[in-house]
Amino acid sequence: PVYGLDIAVGDMQELKHAWSPNDPWAIIGHSWGAELALLSTVLHPESTSALVYVSGRGLQSWWRETGSARTQAEEARRLSPAQLARREELAAIDRNDAEEAEFRRLSWAPDFVIQSPVPTALEEMVNTPLPINMAVNRALSRAQLFGEDELLAACERCRVPTLFIHGTLDPRPSDGARMMFERFPI
Repeated sequence: PVYGLDIAVGDMQELKHAWSPNDPWAIIGHSWGAELALLSTVLHPESTSALVYVSGRGLQSWWRETGSARTQAEEARRLSPAQLARREELAAIDRNDAEEAEFRRLSWAPDFVIQSPVPTALEEMVNTPLPINMAVNRALSRAQLFGEDELLAACERCRVPTLFIHGTLDPRPSDGARMMFERFPI
């Protein structure tokens, strides 16, 4: 079976029970990870002491219709035409280890405002020894556990303390995070 959101949320709960079996934990997620953290929180509020939603993408329909294109436009502004062309070339091939590192660098560099010197955190992420599983990424980006109206209603019912963070220079538009923020009780 394809790795899905149900498995991802289940994996998070398994980690929670392994690391903190008797106490709730705080969950922090960034970008797509913010969505996963939010889903884990609304589905398992009893095991969550706090949620930190960092630069999340918002609702999938909004992301598909608006957010993704705006993010890609900002990434194109932050990378040179040669870098964009190389990233597309690398995305379309089976990459060796060096090409995988180059692809990661070009994919993740736009998330960093300061490019020179190359941020240490970027180089640490780039040099992770595992390839990106693009099939899983695509499947998870399109997956839903329930409809958007149900998700928004679950957010409105959520009583877990939640912090929304979105940097003004983040390449993802803040509208996505804002739409989720507005559904949480104050």
